[in-house]
Amino acid sequence: MNCWFKSESVNFKFNSDNFFIEIICTDESLDINKSLEKVPKFEMPTRAMFSLRKCLQLPDILKRNDVIYDAVIIAIESMPMSLLHNSSGIESLTVKSYIPISPIFFLHLKSLRSLTFEILVNYLDADRPVYLTTDHFQNLTDLENVTITYTFSNSFPANIFSSLAELQQLSLQNNELSEIQESSFAAQEKLISLDLSRNFLKYLPDKLFENTSSLRYLYLSENYFSNPSIIIACTKPLAYLNGLDLSHNKLRTITGNDSHVNETLLTNFEQLKDFASPLSNKNHSGESERRHFIWLDLSFNPIKIFNTNWYNKMRTKLPIITILPSNKKEYRYLALSLFDARPPYKRQFYYAADPQECYKSLYTVRYMQANILEATGVCRWLPDYGKCEYVWNAAMLYIDCSSRNMTEFTQLTSPSHFGVKYANLDISYNKLSELPEATTIAYLDVIQLNASHNQLTVIRSTQLPSNLGMLDVSNNQMAHLSPALLHRYMLRDQAVTRLFLRGNPWRCDCSAEHLMFAVKAFRSHIFDADQMHCVNEPTRGVLDLTYASICPEKCENLLDNEMLYINCSSRNNAKFALVDGPAHFGAKYAKLDISYNQLRELSAATTIAHLNVTQVNVSHNQLTVIGPTQLPSNLSVLDVRNNQLAHLSTDFLQRYLHKNQSLTRLYLSGNPWRCDCDDEQFMLAVKAFSKRIPDADQLHCVNEPRRRILNLTYADICSIKESIFSPVYIGVSSAAILTLILIGLSLKYSLQLRIWLHSHNICRRFINESELDKKKNFDAFISYAHQDEQFVNKTLLPGLEKGPTPFRICTHERNWLAGAYIPEQIIESVEQSSRTIIVLSQHFIESDWARMEFRMAHQSSLIEGRPRLVIIKYGEIVKSNLLDRELRAYLSMTTYLDWKDERFWHKLRYAMPHKKGEARDADMLETGRKYVIGEMELNGPCTARN
Repeated sequence: MNCWFKSESVNFKFNSDNFFIEIICTDESLDINKSLEKVPKFEMPTRAMFSLRKCLQLPDILKRNDVIYDAVIIAIESMPMSLLHNSSGIESLTVKSYIPISPIFFLHLKSLRSLTFEILVNYLDADRPVYLTTDHFQNLTDLENVTITYTFSNSFPANIFSSLAELQQLSLQNNELSEIQESSFAAQEKLISLDLSRNFLKYLPDKLFENTSSLRYLYLSENYFSNPSIIIACTKPLAYLNGLDLSHNKLRTITGNDSHVNETLLTNFEQLKDFASPLSNKNHSGESERRHFIWLDLSFNPIKIFNTNWYNKMRTKLPIITILPSNKKEYRYLALSLFDARPPYKRQFYYAADPQECYKSLYTVRYMQANILEATGVCRWLPDYGKCEYVWNAAMLYIDCSSRNMTEFTQLTSPSHFGVKYANLDISYNKLSELPEATTIAYLDVIQLNASHNQLTVIRSTQLPSNLGMLDVSNNQMAHLSPALLHRYMLRDQAVTRLFLRGNPWRCDCSAEHLMFAVKAFRSHIFDADQMHCVNEPTRGVLDLTYASICPEKCENLLDNEMLYINCSSRNNAKFALVDGPAHFGAKYAKLDISYNQLRELSAATTIAHLNVTQVNVSHNQLTVIGPTQLPSNLSVLDVRNNQLAHLSTDFLQRYLHKNQSLTRLYLSGNPWRCDCDDEQFMLAVKAFSKRIPDADQLHCVNEPRRRILNLTYADICSIKESIFSPVYIGVSSAAILTLILIGLSLKYSLQLRIWLHSHNICRRFINESELDKKKNFDAFISYAHQDEQFVNKTLLPGLEKGPTPFRICTHERNWLAGAYIPEQIIESVEQSSRTIIVLSQHFIESDWARMEFRMAHQSSLIEGRPRLVIIKYGEIVKSNLLDRELRAYLSMTTYLDWKDERFWHKLRYAMPHKKGEARDADMLETGRKYVIGEMELNGPCTARN
């Protein structure tokens, strides 16, 4: 029967299935008995459970002397300490309190057998501990089971349980205990189970369990125990202890130290006396069968080593179940050690990756006979392989085959047989002359191999497992390092992080390239590199030698992260010999140094390009020519200093300076550069790309030794030489020729003539500016750095093209032809525009092409003798030292417009052409002619502008 009743003062529920009564007081001021008079009558059982919440009085139906009660009292804000004084039938009591509980509360509960005292932490101040004293338990002498939790106490009084002589189960978990008094359990001779888990304990007194000889189960999980000796010492008196939970602690081993150095956490189990084990089942004959176990939980501890010898030393014949830590989160596995009662009377060992299934099998197998247990397929047998010792933990199997006088490799078992993934194999101090093929070792998943102190002469990559992380081959008979070993175990993601090579008779000659490379490139991984010596250089260590010193005719390779340094310098070579590329050494790029040789030419680019070379040093050689077909396309640094170069080809300049931005540094000094009429492009390239030529200020011409190339002009090196003809003849001829030239020019270049006359203030009344500009397609060309395109496109262009006087504007972004030569388009933009507007910003003065546009516009303005430049200062010029010398001079002599000027637009429109020319197609630039930039005549396509 289920009964439910609700009034203004109480909620009442009764469930006859489990005889549970729940009463919640909603109005503490009203009489609860009057409210319950309306509850339908029901028959009260002899034993009932009730829960009382927020009530100030115990109703009469819970005070009957003929009923045994299991009570739950929940105190929220207040509760009279005399609440239970008239209820003598309570045998089990759970108190969940938000308020402190006085000893008076338990004064009349003499029938109480089980007490659970829980502080509800959600509402209680966690910084305020709950103090319990002996008085709380003074009259509860029949208590058998006590649980106290969430009191936030560092310790309890030493005599707090002195009156509880009948206590069998005590749980003090979740109390923040950091100390247990030595006499805390002095009166608990009948105690069977003690739970101290989930506290802050690091230490237990040696005599803590001196009087608790009946204790069978001890729970110490989730504390801070790190020293096994503490547990070994305090559990010695426990002759019946068969279950110990030490999971979730800080233990790294189960072996003791100091006076307990020869003991483990298993040692005290040897004294286990016979008792009626709770683990029992029916045998095959249907008779009851008792099974005694030793149970030890070590899961979730940082234990490094697990050794079967710990179990073999135990004299007890009882089965030992050990829950072991695993390298996987939230995972454990079970180890089972059984004493075989048949000859040769040895302890057999089993393991299970699935503890639960193996644990179940312990109930179903009669007498735990080995053959039946193995047949279940759940608890697997660990064989005895004789020669090698097997030690393991949750993550690693340790196979010790050292000092076995082995001459050949023995058969081993896989780590998977032990429920682990990886193995550490030690085969040191044997007489092995060769390792077996990897198929023998690889299935072991060996990640650490110690093969030191053997007689190995060579190690092939096929003899080692692929996941190897540590390899010790010290003190063997190896003279050379196998290239295959280098490529597979050092260059492949640097899999081998620890390598030991000392004590071998290394031979350092031209065949030692891979050894020298490995020692230098992987110094941090070869732990004993400073102890390595060569038999042919016994006084010097391998680290002190260079490959060049032992093999001068070959190049030396050094690896630094992804860059391979190929050092072929100072080899006195007249030809460049093909060397191994970076991929051969596990690198992506290469830096080639072939300086200080006798090279007269470089081989074809295909020879170097396969190396993926990005930096080439070919200085101090005898090169007379260098072309683009001799160098890789992705070159970033080229050093050709101190050679015999007199010229640089146009193809070279186009490929590595004009079209390519990857070449960031080009060194040219120390060469006999010849500056004549054919070297105009070279001279202008030095000026235009001086930032990418670090030694540009050191370049001189052999025919102009006193002047730097940066200071020379084309007119300085390419002037008409004085004629040997007579002055009279020269004068007559010159006059005739000049007359013919003037007539021809006046007919062909009438516009230019009018410009010249206008600029020299001659016959100006016959010439006006609109006539000079009538063939120009644009009113203005805007020159700016690409970082300022937002200002130009969103502000400047709309203001000029859509204002009261619309102007025709040219910009490189909108009007330049794709693929056309950039210098030519700069010339055309200036020539086809009446004005050139310079957006002067920090970005502008840092742009090579922008400065070229200014110089072209300035030159055009000087030639015509009229102002064609309009400069707009946009933003702050932070690095004024980067200003071009010509631009700095121009700014010092002329005024410019400031974008922040409130009359900016008025002044800008005034500076623009006042009269437009005839309507023309102001769309795309006309290209295809030769033009002069400064002193340089250029023609050709270009596809990018920086």
